[in-house]
Amino acid sequence: MNQITVCANPNRLKGEISFEEREKQLAILSKQEKRKERGSAYKEFAQLNMEGSLNEKVMNKLFDFPAAGKIFFFIANHMDGYNALIASYSVFAEALGLSNSTVTRGIKYLRENGFIYIKKSGTANVYLLNPEIMWKSWSNNMKYCEFPANVIITESEQEAEKTAMQEHFQKVMSLKD
Repeated sequence: MNQITVCANPNRLKGEISFEEREKQLAILSKQEKRKERGSAYKEFAQLNMEGSLNEKVMNKLFDFPAAGKIFFFIANHMDGYNALIASYSVFAEALGLSNSTVTRGIKYLRENGFIYIKKSGTANVYLLNPEIMWKSWSNNMKYCEFPANVIITESEQEAEKTAMQEHFQKVMSLKD
C-alpha cells in the first residue's frame, strides 16, 4: 500500500499533497465504492405496465384473492433482474403467515390468471412474473426473463436433510469402529 503524506504546505518533490487534494481524492473513492455497492441506481426498481386498463384489471384480480396478491408481491420483491425466483411453498407460507393450502390455492390462482408462469428445475419450481404485467430490468432484456433466479430457502425445510445427514454420518463413523 502506498503511503500518502498530507499536509498544509505540501512539498510536491516529496510526493506530499494538500488536505484539499486528499479530500477530493477521498470523495472520488467514496463515490466509486458507492457505485460498486449499489450497482444501479434503480436496483430495487420494477416497471409496471400501465397500458390501457391492464393495471386496473391486475389490481382488481389481486384484491379478489388477497393471499394471491401477497404471493405476487413477495415474488416481485424477491425476484432477480430477470423476473425469476425459486422458492418452495414453505417459504411463501412462513414468510407470509399463510397455510400451505392457501399458498397452493394462491399460486394456482396466479398461474390460471396469467400473473405468473411456473417452470421446473428438477423438483424445484421457478416462478416467473408475467413480464407484460411487471418487469424488473431493461425492456430489451424481457426475452431473458427465465434465468438466472434468486433462490430462497427456509431453515425448517433443511431440518429433515440435516437430520438425515447426521444419521448417515453416524452410520459411517460406526463402521470405522
